[in-house]
Amino acid sequence: MFERNEMVELLHREKTLAETITRRAEKRGGQTAIIFNDEKITFKQLNDKIDSLATAFLKMGISAKDRIAVILPTRPEFLYVWYAASKIGAAVVGLNFRYREEEIIYMVNNSKPSVLVCINEFAGTNYNNFLTPILPKLPTIKHFIFLGTTPFPNALNLEKLINEKADPSLISKSVAALKPEGDNFIIYTSGTTGRPKGAVLTQKSIIAMMQPWAKNLGLNETDKMFCILPLNHVGGGTIQALSTLASGATLVMMDMFVPARALDLIQRLKCTAFGAVPTIYAILFSLPDFRKEMLSSVKVAAYGGAAASPDLLQKMKDNMPNAVIMACY
Repeated sequence: MFERNEMVELLHREKTLAETITRRAEKRGGQTAIIFNDEKITFKQLNDKIDSLATAFLKMGISAKDRIAVILPTRPEFLYVWYAASKIGAAVVGLNFRYREEEIIYMVNNSKPSVLVCINEFAGTNYNNFLTPILPKLPTIKHFIFLGTTPFPNALNLEKLINEKADPSLISKSVAALKPEGDNFIIYTSGTTGRPKGAVLTQKSIIAMMQPWAKNLGLNETDKMFCILPLNHVGGGTIQALSTLASGATLVMMDMFVPARALDLIQRLKCTAFGAVPTIYAILFSLPDFRKEMLSSVKVAAYGGAAASPDLLQKMKDNMPNAVIMACY
């Protein structure tokens, strides 16, 4: 009963994701929120970028009635878009950069976003070439925003929007109108037994999720969470990214899983938390140069997506002797 009451008190303190973002900037502005490609982004810088992008969205006519589809790998720009949408009341539709044409067409037509944000090129896919043939099948999208330079017709540049001047009065008015019951994030299921289904998370349900996860993972402002999982789904987005935002911990992001580089990052930055699917742990342990000392800084290792075999669980315990092993399904 004590824990339940404590959680209720926490949830009453912050009612929307926009409020959480703003408070972290106010109380922990100088602390590092994100590390990506050795660039450090503080909570104040994160909030400033979000406010600039939210201002740009509002000036484009995007409002709480809109949905914004996002095709980006695990990098800060995904969070900028998601959190900026949270400040204007729009909902983000998370799409994986590995989805193929038919998957994108189905999910876009099912969720009906008016904006699509994507990377210009990644993992061997050129999104100008990818999207051009299927444009007639994406009738709801009015604005295309690209990360990087693209010849795509009438596309806006995400970096430019992020660096535009924020309008505090416009943001304040938008945030004041937010409703905790408003849609915030749409996650599509795998569709194992049929068509994927969009699970709609509200601002209220996001807050109800992030605080307990931060507490269960034992995170605080001294921790660094290593994140390689895609942000469009539960593990990377609603557990890892949000739990660091809730706790004030640092999110260490990697956009493509390169085993040796991942191991180097964890070791060099002394990451204390790590979440992945079992296969990723197995790959790391199988590297020729792997030594358990390389993961000695990890205090909590979470896994999900599939059950780990007894052999792998034992390897996790042996190779991360200082970590609490958590199963997340």
